[in-house]
Amino acid sequence: MIRRPIIAGVAAFLVFRALLLLIPPYQTDLLRYPASTTVFDRHGRELRTSLGPGESLCRPVKLADTGHWTSKAIIALEDKRFYDHHGVDKIAICRAILQNLKAGRVVEGASTLSTLVVKLTAPRSRTFWTKIVEARQAGELEDAVGKDEILAQYLNRAPFGGNIRGIEAASRYYFNKPASELSLSESAMLVAIPQRPETFRPDLHLQAAVIRRNRVLMRMK
Repeated sequence: MIRRPIIAGVAAFLVFRALLLLIPPYQTDLLRYPASTTVFDRHGRELRTSLGPGESLCRPVKLADTGHWTSKAIIALEDKRFYDHHGVDKIAICRAILQNLKAGRVVEGASTLSTLVVKLTAPRSRTFWTKIVEARQAGELEDAVGKDEILAQYLNRAPFGGNIRGIEAASRYYFNKPASELSLSESAMLVAIPQRPETFRPDLHLQAAVIRRNRVLMRMK
């Protein structure tokens, strides 16, 4: 009687390990962005910007140029244990399972910034297997680059409504300033947009954007 559960558990573990072998390695050129091309005059004034691949408006910048508050805001909103996990937040997964079982539907996820970068750089159809693949590849991403690079990758690739990609393009579009000059309030408003890009963009839904900004500020507090 005791042996059956043990055998079943061992079999399930072996099947799971076998499935992990089917997951392809994470192979993405992180240096390739859907970047726009900007032309400046000899005085550094911007003359013209052409759209990048997929008609995207994307202006990648270094993490140091994303603003003092931006990284703090995105970690508070999306992944508060970002510096404590290795791609997968086990605590968040357990909490999400309990919340979803209690609600009888999916009301909470357990994505980390690392899994979000994998999702952005290697998009797939949304299935349970995809989540397993992204979790495994997020660990590989953590092994390959540092936490700061993962933050930079997310902030430079996240969707900010329409064809806007990345915090720099979003800052210039919504606030007419580089991301390095964003205030606390502006950073909190922008980092909320990628969760629901067409719902939280301030040019179309200012009230919803302000409500979401306030939630981000409370999480930061």
